[in-house]
Amino acid sequence: YIDELGEDFDYSFDSNACDSEKICAHDIDADPHDDLIDFPSNGNKLEIIFWILLYPLRFVMHYTLPDVRHLNRHGDATKSVGYAYISTIMCLIWLIAGSYAMVASLEAVAALMGVPESVVGFTVSAAGTSLPAYVASRISAEKGFGNQAVANIFGSNTFNICVGLGLPWLIYTVGIGFKPYHELENDHILESILIM
Repeated sequence: YIDELGEDFDYSFDSNACDSEKICAHDIDADPHDDLIDFPSNGNKLEIIFWILLYPLRFVMHYTLPDVRHLNRHGDATKSVGYAYISTIMCLIWLIAGSYAMVASLEAVAALMGVPESVVGFTVSAAGTSLPAYVASRISAEKGFGNQAVANIFGSNTFNICVGLGLPWLIYTVGIGFKPYHELENDHILESILIM
């Protein structure tokens, strides 16, 4: 077998023993990925500075999110489905924690700068929450999956409206017996709607 770099590997192996000149089948990763904590040795100065600043977060995420991307030479996943469920749940937990931290930080910054929360909400917050969908769609489009890129954007917005907003309100209204809700703060809500 010749890999992408043109190096010749011998994949023949003895099931009982693997010597240093042969590669064991269970050690083969046909789809290698860089770990979050790998140092960017070929990166520029800015990339290295950001890597150092974000290393504590990278370290925690590396050890709390099981990596399920590894494939063997036959294209089969080397991790079980259980790891995928654990990774999905941990991703959701990180997403919730990150969203809360972002909103709390933006509220504090808006209060310090005297900027209305609505302005920060439809500028900085909107850009921050749309960036992951943009990155995912761009990667899909670059790989030739244009339909997936478009579906990702529509699906993301539909999910935000129907599940992110609709589901909590549905649960709340069912829980209080469909009574009117009068405690919502609506200061300057008309101006915010007109701006959007």
